Amino acid sequence: MNVATGWIKKSLPICLLASIQAWADLPSNIQAKLTEAHIEPSAVGVLVEPMDKSVTGYQIHHQIDDVKTPASTQKLVSTIAALDNMGADYRWTTTIYQHGVVVGGVLYGDVVIVASGDPAMTYGQLRNLLSALKEKGVWHITGDIIIDDRVFGNVAFDTGAFDGQSSRAYNASPHAFLVNFGTIEVEITPAIGESRALVQVSPTLADFESPSSIAASSGECNRANEPKLALSKSQLSLHGAISNQCAKNSKWLAFGDSSEFAIKAVKGEWQKLDPTFAGKVRFIDEQFDADKLAEQQAKFPIVRHFSKSLAEQVYDINQFSNNVMTEQVALSLPLFAGATRSDYTQAFAFINDWWQKKIDGKPPKMSRASGLCRDCQISPASMASLLRYAYQSEVFEPLLASLPVVGQTGTMAAFAKRHPDSPAIGRAWLKTGTLNDVASVAGYAKDGADNWYVVVVFVNAQNAGINGHGLSIIDEVIKEIAVFGKSSSPANIQQPSTNVSEKSS
Repeated sequence: MNVATGWIKKSLPICLLASIQAWADLPSNIQAKLTEAHIEPSAVGVLVEPMDKSVTGYQIHHQIDDVKTPASTQKLVSTIAALDNMGADYRWTTTIYQHGVVVGGVLYGDVVIVASGDPAMTYGQLRNLLSALKEKGVWHITGDIIIDDRVFGNVAFDTGAFDGQSSRAYNASPHAFLVNFGTIEVEITPAIGESRALVQVSPTLADFESPSSIAASSGECNRANEPKLALSKSQLSLHGAISNQCAKNSKWLAFGDSSEFAIKAVKGEWQKLDPTFAGKVRFIDEQFDADKLAEQQAKFPIVRHFSKSLAEQVYDINQFSNNVMTEQVALSLPLFAGATRSDYTQAFAFINDWWQKKIDGKPPKMSRASGLCRDCQISPASMASLLRYAYQSEVFEPLLASLPVVGQTGTMAAFAKRHPDSPAIGRAWLKTGTLNDVASVAGYAKDGADNWYVVVVFVNAQNAGINGHGLSIIDEVIKEIAVFGKSSSPANIQQPSTNVSEKSS
């Protein structure tokens, strides 16, 4: 410290001194973006550094040990833990057993669907599962269809609790037999010149009413004036009209009660195959059905359905930030380790134990696996340690393939619209996170000399996720990494601090 600097530090008020120190480790262009956005530096955590410690690259270490709300970048915790433990090729299995005898295509008895928590049992997959029964010679069931959902316990939550938007697809609740991500798809198909537009709901739901068409008006297609959708447990209502100039489009609505949704979906889809089915679709009664199930499981299942691989499902999770799929994956970890039933307490304990054994730094605080939580917390240093671990392990290839490519795919595709000529396009792989007051990214990038970087940016400030200000800070960091190492380098490059806990390259 020189004499002048020392005099300044001794003379300034403590609050002003703290503010100056908070800015000191940020490059001037990032400082400018914060000023423009009216965001305090204390609201931001940034860690950028080369993977190879021998490389002198672009580096920012700003509040790297201060915990922040990560939003959907927390999905990296759940997906990396799953890839590391279960393996990229892991598949969930849904099995069907029969209890009774089949004579002439008629099953005199029940069938039991044993669920395992498949995150991606779409309505198409459900139809394939039930169609396989007919392929095995079961054309009619005289008894019931029983769903054994016991591998998950007490995992349902109020879908309106987070933000009051209970029918938004991102609020769907997990379930051992999760059908179509807990959502219905409403497809609206207008036709030029027609006064009605077709409406189709998938999956087919029993004991549920929905319109087959909606009024269509002439005139220019205006998405702002689309019909309003209202969903209850017994019906879908559409209010308003749609322009017949609009293209076919789909909306996804969370059903709310995943258990009731599974019952309605299974019954509705089976009745399409077996219109005379008059039995119940219900969940297993442990006291009544335990002996029956044990007898069935002593035999081979008549249908065995395998899910998409974990790597494929992680791709869907990270590219499109699917919340309920992430919950399903995390809840499956204790089952993979041998538990007979899983819940959130077990899932988070599993992740915490794994973290303590494998990752440097303080484990994250989690109340949802997906990051759809305001009380979830992790520091930039801890997130970077997780990413470094993945980079050095066998999970890196499927993880990198799952991450949105800046300016090209998934939730990072819009970067190219904001910065169409940026050299960063195609040179960073980042999981995004957005809540009203959170904008975040975490992942990997390459600089102008093709050096790999770990990148973590957390912005926790009022409206950071909805007014674009948090995004402008993130974009600036991404752009600066991409140009480093070329003929012109970013100004005010910071040297790394020494208080980050990390794994050696």
